[in-house]
Amino acid sequence: MVLSSLRIVFFSSSSTSSGGTRQALYTIQELSKLGHNTAFIIPKGATIINKCSKTNWIELPKDVKKWKTFFKEFIDSFNPSIIHVYHNKAIKRMAWWSLFFKQKNMIILAHRGVVFVPNNPFPYWSPGIDCFTVNSLACAKTLKKIGVPKRKIKLLYNSIPRNRVASNLEPALVREKIRISKTDVVIGSISGDASYKGVDILLKAASLLKVDNWRLILIGPQKEKWTHLISRLKIEKKVCFLGHINNIADYLQIMDIFCIPSLSESMPNTLLEAIFAGLPIVSSKVGGIPEVLEGRGFLFKPGDFKQLALYLEQLITSESLREEIKSKIIPLQKLFLPEVKTQKLLNIYKELLQKNNG
Repeated sequence: MVLSSLRIVFFSSSSTSSGGTRQALYTIQELSKLGHNTAFIIPKGATIINKCSKTNWIELPKDVKKWKTFFKEFIDSFNPSIIHVYHNKAIKRMAWWSLFFKQKNMIILAHRGVVFVPNNPFPYWSPGIDCFTVNSLACAKTLKKIGVPKRKIKLLYNSIPRNRVASNLEPALVREKIRISKTDVVIGSISGDASYKGVDILLKAASLLKVDNWRLILIGPQKEKWTHLISRLKIEKKVCFLGHINNIADYLQIMDIFCIPSLSESMPNTLLEAIFAGLPIVSSKVGGIPEVLEGRGFLFKPGDFKQLALYLEQLITSESLREEIKSKIIPLQKLFLPEVKTQKLLNIYKELLQKNNG
């Protein structure tokens, strides 16, 4: 089957530029580059809109009650052969809608990128959804637990476009900007303030370090939330909160160690960003992270800040150890190239279309 000029619709119920939404964006950018006719349906005012000029951005009505009619009318006019759905609320709606408007020459996929067990498993049993793409084996395991047949689950690792890790500033200027000495070993982390992201675990680990030549930079977390804790831990002068950063590559390039202290993840974009930056990684052993890092980085039991501190100290005090782990990390980059992911996705589409057309 020739897959030239496929008509593909992505549908996300997320209004934010979350990790899952950005993965959908990266994928549709690649599909558009290959000449496929794409459309991305999103809630009105979603922050991701217009970040890919080669796709058609379709905003849903503000009134959620009108979404079904609007979606059906667009599908009738666009006539796609593929609909790929992202985020739980969109999956719930598509599980129901697909029973009414799905055509014989159309396949519907849903993407699951978290390891949380959904509160309502019924949408995942819908006969209207042909396939679930997942970004880790850990995520696949969760779907199997709630009764999704193995044959309907396809592994599709996340990807990172090269411009995501392309810096604009010289490393020396970045260090000067945030007042970090060239002799300090920089530990970095990118996350949010949610409790499962483990910012407190990383801060507690940092407070246990017995060496002094290090600084910790946190991208994403807001300083106000953690001021009391860093004061209690007496590490105010060692931690730099940067908040939201548009070009994280400027800061990835000055990191010597990257840390993911989360209590729950599937396949975080931050892991891939650290891999493409060639950084030694210390991570909690959660979700799909061990699938990638086992034998190539340091993994610690979720919440065990004492073990995390030991690993960080080993890396801070040994440049040769950092270089050794870096040499194991860099070859992983080929697994997460956007073109690799897109080709695998197109193979999934081809297989499903062939089955559908008998």
